[in-house]
Amino acid sequence: MMIVMTLLGNVTVIFSICLPGCRKLRRIQVLFLNLAIADLLVCFFTMTPPQLIWECMGREWVAGSVFCPIFKVLQIFTMVCSNYLIVSVALDQIIAVIFPLRRPNTKNYLLGSWLVSFLLSLPSAYIFHLYNDPSGRTFCVSKFDTDHLSINHRRVYTWL
Repeated sequence: MMIVMTLLGNVTVIFSICLPGCRKLRRIQVLFLNLAIADLLVCFFTMTPPQLIWECMGREWVAGSVFCPIFKVLQIFTMVCSNYLIVSVALDQIIAVIFPLRRPNTKNYLLGSWLVSFLLSLPSAYIFHLYNDPSGRTFCVSKFDTDHLSINHRRVYTWL
């Protein structure tokens, strides 16, 4: 049900912004359009078929060693980007109230949200690897080299 509501809600937002014809979009419409696109990507990478297949197979990984870190980077990227875009909407509104005569630079908010989200998700490519357990099953798991590095890497990665 959550997948259906996410898809339906975000597709509705996108169509309501884009369909009324070729017109210049207002600042808040551009922000909400980007947020709806990011939320659709979250839905695709964390809720829909790839994730469901993974869950139904007992979290056993079947997509190969190359796709494991790529999939995790995409999952984290979309979730972080969605959150940063919500912050961008809030910043846009705060600046509009505090400085009513200043025009906020929405492009910088959007570019910053997408770029910083991507950069913060890149460590996942290093962290996630395939693990073959003794029974022959393969898993895509977070793995650190040593216990000492594990604690420090987890602290830094969690803090970011």
